[in-house]
Amino acid sequence: MKRFLLLLSFLCAVPAFSAYQYDNVFQVEGGKLNVMQSANIVLNFHDIAWQSDPITNWDSITVVSSSGQKNTFDITGNSVAVGNVSKGDTIQFWLSRAGNDFYAFDHFWTNGWDSKTGTPEYLVFGGNWGPNGGSYSSFEFQVGEGSAPSGQPLPGVLASLLIGGAGGGFLTWRKKRSKN
Repeated sequence: MKRFLLLLSFLCAVPAFSAYQYDNVFQVEGGKLNVMQSANIVLNFHDIAWQSDPITNWDSITVVSSSGQKNTFDITGNSVAVGNVSKGDTIQFWLSRAGNDFYAFDHFWTNGWDSKTGTPEYLVFGGNWGPNGGSYSSFEFQVGEGSAPSGQPLPGVLASLLIGGAGGGFLTWRKKRSKN
């Protein structure tokens, strides 16, 4: 019975570790958006009362990282699948409208508090745009999990299986040693 409960506890830990690895992907520090861990992400935008311009009024978002990656995505709704971001990068967003006008939105801050995780509930970015920077917009979003590549285990699952295997091996070794 003890072995069964131990095995069950190891198996229950696998989904917990894999779900946790997408928490706290970004950290806002000094108005910059730093990537704290590599992940495949989706930005889920929220319409907020004080927001003057919803994200759907823009045509595309370009994600520029400090490592030189630059990817542009069409905005077709309130969710934008950004894909992979790399740990240690600093991220900047550029938005565009018809006429090929690009505007940098490079000031970030947080809004709300998620008491379950002890982290901000929303990330917000904003900036000036238009002729002579005369207009201002800000956008509130949460980071969601993108789809993982198929056929490749998540790092959290692999770590859990290694920990479980080490625990099971230790118990077997201890039992054989006590018989001698």
